[in-house]
Amino acid sequence: MQHQSIVKQVTTDNPLIAQPELWHCEDEDAAEIEVSEFLYALAILLKPRISVETGTYTGQTTRYLGASDPQKWFWPAIHSRF
Repeated sequence: MQHQSIVKQVTTDNPLIAQPELWHCEDEDAAEIEVSEFLYALAILLKPRISVETGTYTGQTTRYLGASDPQKWFWPAIHSRF
C-alpha cells in the first residue's frame, strides 16, 4: 500500500520516540502509517483465516489489513463504538 496523499509528521517531544522524523500519521491520535504497513506485511506473511481489530479510529489500519487479501475480507468491515 502507498502512503496516503496527505500525511503529517509526528513531531512530539515524547522521550520514548528516539527518531520522530521516521514516523508519520494523519493526526496526533491516529496510528502511525508505518504501524499499519507493518500489520499489512504481517497479514500477508501469516495469512490468517480470521483477523480481529479492536480500537479503530479512522479505519486506516482496517483498510491496510483488508488490502492484504481482499478475497477473504467482507466489506464493509463491522465495527462498534462504546
